Amino acid sequence: MSTVEKIPRYTAAEAAQITGLFSESELKRMCARNEIQHHRGGRRKILFFQEDIDALLKQFRRTPVKKPQPTATEVLTPETPSPFRTTPRSKAAHKESDRRAA
Repeated sequence: MSTVEKIPRYTAAEAAQITGLFSESELKRMCARNEIQHHRGGRRKILFFQEDIDALLKQFRRTPVKKPQPTATEVLTPETPSPFRTTPRSKAAHKESDRRAA
């Protein structure tokens, strides 16, 4: 007889704890929609192997986004008008007229 290596497998709760990206319920929903790799065990239990967790981390890798530096034309553009309605009696209209006067 040959010896069978026990392959580590994780439940949805354990995979959620390992990755830290999603909750257990969200992982289950993603499995139901076939968005991520997973396996079904006995009694329809959702199981994740290490390669499934690696694929999950690779699929949802987050990289920091650098904010672009404003160009000279963006800095010199006039203020955009307020999207809110201003009337001559509103406080916003008085503040705008005070800014324009200064």
